[in-house]
Amino acid sequence: MITETIIDIIISSVLVFVCAIAILLTIKRKILDILFIVELILIPSLYFNNFTFASYVMMMIFTITVFLTYLANIGEIRKYLINPVIEKKGAVNARASHNIDRDKLNRNITAAVKWLSDNKTGALITFERGESLDKYIKTGTIINAPVSAELIETIFYEGTRLHDGAIVIRDDTIVAASVFFTATTKYLVGKYGARHRAAIGVSESTDSLTIIVSEETGRISVAYSGMLESIKYDEFEKVFKTFMLAPSGTISRPTKEVKAK
Repeated sequence: MITETIIDIIISSVLVFVCAIAILLTIKRKILDILFIVELILIPSLYFNNFTFASYVMMMIFTITVFLTYLANIGEIRKYLINPVIEKKGAVNARASHNIDRDKLNRNITAAVKWLSDNKTGALITFERGESLDKYIKTGTIINAPVSAELIETIFYEGTRLHDGAIVIRDDTIVAASVFFTATTKYLVGKYGARHRAAIGVSESTDSLTIIVSEETGRISVAYSGMLESIKYDEFEKVFKTFMLAPSGTISRPTKEVKAK
């Protein structure tokens, strides 16, 4: 009996010492996770082998570890529980608190698209609508500059560091440039490049609107809801206004649809 008590005390002392060292190193979250698993294994083992005092000590340390695990992972918990709600509401709240000069925006976009088309400069211009595009914006370079035809033309001018990828526009602000989207896996009939596939891809997963200018032909297209519509330049401004004024998710079906196999 005395021998078991001594062993119990020795085991408890060692456990307290080891756990104290591990807790001091909880900045390394992997160590804390390993400690958590080890405790789950040791507690029942000690209890059923009559090392009751050691098992009680482990229970207390286990409680502390659970609390520390929560603290160490609180950022991730917040990310998964709170951020999705914030992302969904972010775009709507931004529009509610920000007055947009839509006529000026339309003029700037129309002028930029005309220049890009005339000069056969490839471009991908994506507009955030009801759903946040933050997860895509993170892949690019933050700009946060007012929309202007000159800035758009400069960004997509071949040779500049940001001309690859898309620009993302939120309200009347160019939020980011050189943003990359996952290309659609849909089989497309006809000759379509990486820009068109990327534009269709982001339109399949969000309610965004993307303008594409072909660098080979200067042709203007618009992608939304997983579909692609070619637009003549003299009709672009009118069509663009219609798209941008339509409530999220209510854009009508295009007259020409990308055929899928």
